[in-house]
This record gives sequence, structure tokens and C-alpha cells, in this order.
Amino acid sequence: MRLDRQHASKYTGFGCRPERVPEAFAHPAEPVTDSPRRRPTSAGPLLTASLLALLSPSVVAGSEAADFFESRIRPLLAKNCFACHTDTQMGGLRLDARQNILQGGSRGPAIKPGSPRDSLLIQAVTQSHPELKMPPRGKLTTEQIENLQAWIRDGAVWPEAQAAMAEQEPEQEYVIRPEYREFWSFQPVRKPETPRLDVDSWSRTDVDRFILEQLEQQDLRPGKRASRRMLIRRATLDLTGLPPTPKEVDDFVADSSPDAFAKVVDRLLESPHYGERWGRYWLDLARYGAGVSSASRDSPYPHAYRYRDWVIDAFNRDMPYDRFVKAQLAADLFPEDERVDLLPALGFHALSNHDVDRVDVTGRVFLGLTLGCAQCHDHEYDPIPTKDFYSLQGVFSSSRKHQYPLASDQVVQAYKDAKKRADDKKIEIDEFLKRVTDQLIDIFMTQTADYMTAAWRVMEGGEEAGSVARETSLDEEILAKWVAYLNETDRDHPFLDEWDQNRQGATPERAREMAERFQETLLAVHKEKREMDDVNYVRLGGAKGARNQGNRTRTPVEFIDPIKYYLWEDVAIGPHYRAGLQQPGGVYFLGPDEIERMLSPSWIRYLDRQEAELKALEEAVPPLYPYIHGYRDSDEPKDLQVAIRGDKKNLGPVAPRRFLRILSRGEPKPFAQGSGRWELAAAIASPDNPLTARVMVNRIWQHHFGRGIVTSASNFGRLGERPTHPELLDYLAARFVESGWSVKSIHREMMMSATYQLSSRMIERNYEKDAENRYYWRFNMRKRLDAEALRDSMLAVAGNLDRMQGGPGKPLDDENHRRAVYGLVSRTQPNRMLTLFDFPDARNTASKRSVTMGPLQRLYFLNNSFVVQQAEQLAERVEKEAGADHARRIRRSYELLYARPATNQEVKTGLKFLKSGDTSWTQYAQMLLASSEFTAVR
Repeated sequence: MRLDRQHASKYTGFGCRPERVPEAFAHPAEPVTDSPRRRPTSAGPLLTASLLALLSPSVVAGSEAADFFESRIRPLLAKNCFACHTDTQMGGLRLDARQNILQGGSRGPAIKPGSPRDSLLIQAVTQSHPELKMPPRGKLTTEQIENLQAWIRDGAVWPEAQAAMAEQEPEQEYVIRPEYREFWSFQPVRKPETPRLDVDSWSRTDVDRFILEQLEQQDLRPGKRASRRMLIRRATLDLTGLPPTPKEVDDFVADSSPDAFAKVVDRLLESPHYGERWGRYWLDLARYGAGVSSASRDSPYPHAYRYRDWVIDAFNRDMPYDRFVKAQLAADLFPEDERVDLLPALGFHALSNHDVDRVDVTGRVFLGLTLGCAQCHDHEYDPIPTKDFYSLQGVFSSSRKHQYPLASDQVVQAYKDAKKRADDKKIEIDEFLKRVTDQLIDIFMTQTADYMTAAWRVMEGGEEAGSVARETSLDEEILAKWVAYLNETDRDHPFLDEWDQNRQGATPERAREMAERFQETLLAVHKEKREMDDVNYVRLGGAKGARNQGNRTRTPVEFIDPIKYYLWEDVAIGPHYRAGLQQPGGVYFLGPDEIERMLSPSWIRYLDRQEAELKALEEAVPPLYPYIHGYRDSDEPKDLQVAIRGDKKNLGPVAPRRFLRILSRGEPKPFAQGSGRWELAAAIASPDNPLTARVMVNRIWQHHFGRGIVTSASNFGRLGERPTHPELLDYLAARFVESGWSVKSIHREMMMSATYQLSSRMIERNYEKDAENRYYWRFNMRKRLDAEALRDSMLAVAGNLDRMQGGPGKPLDDENHRRAVYGLVSRTQPNRMLTLFDFPDARNTASKRSVTMGPLQRLYFLNNSFVVQQAEQLAERVEKEAGADHARRIRRSYELLYARPATNQEVKTGLKFLKSGDTSWTQYAQMLLASSEFTAVR
């Protein structure tokens, strides 16, 4: 099944129709739909694709539909479609309102909500439609197409602007009106007085008094306190992502002192595993990954782990949150004596999948504002004009990525010099092979009729290919390729239709005539392709420009007609990737090893010498020196002009680099220090900023209680949810700043409350009034541990957990027993187990994990080799610790997994099961690991 019509061979030219210019080092983006002319030959690939789709998190998961539209879809349409499909209405189609899209143009409705496959828009942008290929200047990226598909699949939500903000009167400058500042999240944080309640024997902290006040107003009563065993399991999983040991449980149960639980919390906060757990939450927000995604595998960031380790260490050391924020935006601008330890923090943006999201991610993560919605137009809901977006974009555009070596200048220079010598030699060999390959293809093209006629003799006459090749002086291997190609009639072009329809029963003369007509067509296409390659070669700036990834992406190039390209590709393309798998080249393409049989002895000797020199140069390259992925100010920082409707070719007024007007007192002053990142960081981390402290304490509350006081944790704007307990939120934000921005102090404040220590048991009377538990009358039971805690907990109870910290990430295979936070995070090929249990897409910031429940998760516990391995080890562990007696082993298993003793009935049921056979203990342990009690937090 041919899923992609792009090529990525270093030996081909550039005059084609794919999404981006073909090049030597990157793989093409994978398509979203099958080619219209290709049909699957078996169910296998489709079944695999279906399973992969089920294992992948939804693009829109955890995001409001309207927010998703404003941040992903409207900017995409504005940039790529509005120029032709608004007032000009090309094809009778407007794409600037939902009703216009549904009405469609001359070809009918552009979309069918709920069905991307049946939507004309998707067929056009995937270029699977036989006539429509949009946008005309090149295909959208895979991620953009996926976003469009997700939007249509979820109903094509298109929020109306007039529902939120008062319409601005025509004026030269956007005005922040006084009423805009009255919105709750833009108000300064003011520490409220603690509620005074007439009767209160339940509250333990001020947090409880805010909660109880609301409960009483709703005529609700708090439930009972959780049992000690349940409480220590909850706290340990919350703070470390690991279950408590039986000894830790027993010690807490036996401790009758009033501060017994406080001692548990303090111990857990001092554990090195605390930073691993809470650092991972931050990495979700930072869209941390170990490379840039592509079609088949990440282009690696070899030292990405240094940012991950810095985040973990910062949480363990309880780095003040304001410093934590500033470091991630401007570590390189700190005083020199502080800078070295903070530089890895720059990975927050330096490791992003693409640089265009820095304003949006900064806004969502630190401020809880969807700033990206203002890229193409004034924000539809919040008082953020487009000019403010470009003010911040100018800050980041005035910064450039930079590697900070962790080695001496001599070591760095020695590596660069040796690497350049090896790279130059490799380029020299590649260019030689490309020239030879092109010449051979040119020659073979003129022999097409000979090869097709010979192939006809093999296919229709039953002759042996080797004897036909020798008789006609043709290359036997190329003839075999022609036979295989002509036997495959499901192609993406019509140029062999005559041959396919008439070859059977044809006379040799008739076969020759058809072959010659096809050769004439092929030579004309090949000539057009070569001419277009020459034009694009000049546009790209010659060989050096063609090798530059950024240059290939930015430079507009010419394309031949797609149908012609498909013909050329079948015959002349080099090896390429399709659906993540390596594919062979075209009929006439010869790889380096195959070329040698076509070369004379003197040419072979030349190539052998060049390859020997390359090998020696590569062996002389020293190991890559360690460095930090970061960025620094550009030499000439500058303000940007507003791109009207997101179109960089349609520029408006200059947007001076400065902070958001809605978060400033009066008109904000332009940034004057370099790029402005230091001033931006200071403005965000200021105690006077009404959002920064609120947003962070809300995130901490969310992870402890299962939902935030503001449930839209990265959107405190008008599209976001309103706080259920606004005074409690402000109290916690004020306490956060008072504590010196100590995250650990907020953990203690929350966890020492009676609210946190509530049981998760149902109270029918309360449930009838507050089914969602918005007022916290019980503890919100987490239905399932997140992916990392689930995997780590299985390792821990089985006695297999490797507690080594830090260092390069490695794939989380069955042999890797380190904590999941230290696993390799691939954006292109995420770990299957993690994504099955809702690990977030590392290409985007994630404020909350989605929780899906499905049959594949149950099958994972039944069949996965990792689960079986841990079950076997768990069975061995309980035998070693509890002896041969099955009842004692069952009780030990319950203590390890559930932090409680087994009931008599559970022991009885276990004993009955264990009589079933020799392997029953492993199966029993596997069942215990799969139980909802082990996989959930109660």
C-alpha cells in the first residue's frame, strides 16, 4: 500500500510535488490518508494503523473546543486560506465563518462535521482529491492536517466573537478599557480573611475553613477521614509516584503522635523521588521531548536530559518558583556567578518541537492565558490585541538557539574541526554518487522500450529473465525490477493504462509500439523534471543551500504536475520512508553498492580511496563534547511588525517589545535590555502579577485533589472556567508569595488539611446535591494512576525498580527498570505503553492528563511481556519474604500492593485460585497488579 508520494533521497532533484523540498537528511512527513489510486492489499497495515490510532492521545484531549479552534484552527485558516477564500471567494468558497464553510462553494460543502474523511477540505489539504491540491504553494504539515481533522471530527466548533468582548470602536490603537480589568483573574491577588464559623470541630487548617464555608452554604457535610493506610498510600503516590513500603505503612499506623502525618509529608517532600514525580508534571507543561519530530524518527537533542534533570533537581531543592520561572526564560542573563547552574533551564523553549509556539506556551504555562489566539487577530475573548502578541514574539525572535559547551574551548574546536573534515569528505562522496546516479538514470531512460519489451517476453512469453537479459545486453537486475513493476497494476498515474489493457495477447510488434510510446512520455517527463531541478537548485543557492534544512523549508520551489511526478517517482526515486518504513528506490535507481557493477575499474578505485579516507576521518572524530541546549540574545534585537491576519507578507505597524497591557499598570514601557527576555521574565515572576501565583497553586491543587479550583488550568481567561473557591485560590496564592514562592510549603498547606485527608467514600445525600464533588465533601478518587506511576509502581512492588537518578534517557523496554521519567521521550514514536495510558503528546503543552478507559488497557495487563515479567518477580519476592505458605504469601502481596492486610475472604479466594496449576502464582500476581485497587489512588 503506497501511502506517500514524497521522496527523501540524497540522490534525487527537487522538481516535485511533495509537501516540502526533498532533501538528503530528513524524512518526509507522513500522509494522513491513502493515495486515491492505491488500494490496500491486505488487512494487516490497516489493523495496525487502527490500533495505533487507539493508542494515541486525542489531539484535542484536555483542551476546550473553542480554545483549540482559536489557537490552532483560526490561525491556520488565516495564514493559508483567507487570501483566496474570504472576499475573493475563489471557487465560490469563503472560509471565514462556519456557516460559509458548511454552505461551501461550487463543489458543495467544504466540511462534514464529524467526518473528516468525507470533508472536501481534508481531501484538498491532504491532496488526495483528484483535482484539488491545497494550499497551492505546498502541502500543510502533518500536524496541521491532524489538527484540522480533529476539529472536524469534534464537530467543527467555531465560537462567535461577539459573545465575549465588547466590540471595539474604530480607533488607531487598541484600548484596554476599565471594565476589562474587572475580570476576576486580572484583579490583584488579595489575601482574604479566614472565614469565622460558629461551629467548627472539623477544620484543621485555614484551607478547611474556606472549604467548610462553601459546604455549609450548599447544605453539604464533609465525609469521614480516610484510614491511615489509605492516607499514607495516597500521600506517597501523590508526592513520589511510588507506593509506600509495608514498613512505612506500619510505622505510620503505629505512630500515635499528633504530628504523625506531618512527619510523613515532610519525609516524602525530602525524598529525591519527590522531584521525579513533580518534575514530570512540569515536563508535561514544557512539552519536553528528546528530539524534533519527523516522519519516522526524532532528529535528536542529544543533551535534552539536562533540562529534565535540572527541573527534577529544582523541585527537590524547592527552588523559589519566581526564580524557577525566570531561569527558564532568561537563565543566560542572570549574574555570571549564578548562570552556570541555571543554564539547563533554557531547555523550556530550546527543546521545543518548533519555535513558533513560544509566545503561546509562555502564556499558557506561566500566566494561564491563550496568547496564541491573538496571532492573527485581536483576541476574541480576552483583552489581548494582536500587537501585544507581536510585542512578545519580538522578544523571542530577538533570541537565537545556542549551545553552551561544558568543555574547554580547545576540546570544542578540536571536535568541530575533525567533524567538518569528515562531513566535507562525506559530502564529496555523496555528490560524486549523485552525479553518477543521475547519469545512469539518464542513460537507462533511453532504454525503457528495450526493458519493457524484454519484460513482456518474460511476463507473456514465459522466457527466463536471465537469458533474455543476456540476449538483449540489458542489466538483469533492472529487468527483474521492470517485471515486478509492470506486474503491479495499481499505480498513481495513468501512463501505463494502454500497456496494462493490451499487453496480454499482443504481438511482439504491438508490445514494442506501446513500449516506445511510453518511453517517449517518460523522457518528456524526465526532461521537465530535470529542468525544474535546475531552477530550484539556483533558488536554493546551489549545493550548499540545498543541504540546509531551514533553507529547504523556507524557499519557494517549483513543482511538476503531481501525476507526472508519480510516474517519475516510480522510475527514478531513491530509497525513501513511507509510513515510517524504509522503502526501496525506483526501477532505475541504483544504490552505492549497486553502482559499482556499472563503473569501470578506475572509477571503482577512486571511490574505494574516497571511502577509505572517509572512514579514517570519521574514526578521528573525538566523542561529542557535552553541552546545554539553550538560546541567547541576537546580536541585533529588533521589534517586529504586526503580521495582519498572520500573513508575514502583509505587515502592519511595529509592535515594540514590551509586556502585556492588561497585566501592566498604565502603558507598559518598551523593553530596553537586549531581547527583553530578562524584563519579560521579571514581569511574569513579579508578585504584583495577578496570574503567576494563582496559576501555579491551582496546578498544585489540581494534582492533589484531582481537579483544579479553576478546572481549565492553563486558561484563566474568559473561555476558561471560573474558580469554584475564589477566596481560597487567592489565599493560597498570597501564602505562596509570603513563603518566598516555596512550592513545598504549598504542598504542606494543602496536605495537612482535613480536606485532603477525607475518605473517598460516597455519601448519597451529598451526591444528590453535588455529584461532581465541586465543593470537596469527599476526596476525589483518581480512577487510575498515570502511566509513569503505574509502570514505576509495578517495578517497585516486584522489587525491580532501579532508583538511579539522572543521565541520558533510554527507551523504556522490558530491560529498562529505571523510573519512567528517565525514559527517552520521542515525539515521533512515543512509547506504546505510556500513550496507551494517556501520556501527553510531547509536541504540545499539556496542563492535565486525560483519563481514558478501554479494552486495550485490560489486554495490556493480560498479555504484555513487561507485566508478566513483573508478576513473575513479584511472585518470587513474596515467596522469599513470606515463605512457602500460600496464605502468608497472599497477605504479603496485599501489604506490598495495597498497603493493607488481606481480608479472610480475599485469602480464601486466593487459595482457591492457586490450586489451579504450577504457573498459578505468576497469574495470581498478574491479576493483583491489574486490579483497580492497585492502579488507582483512593
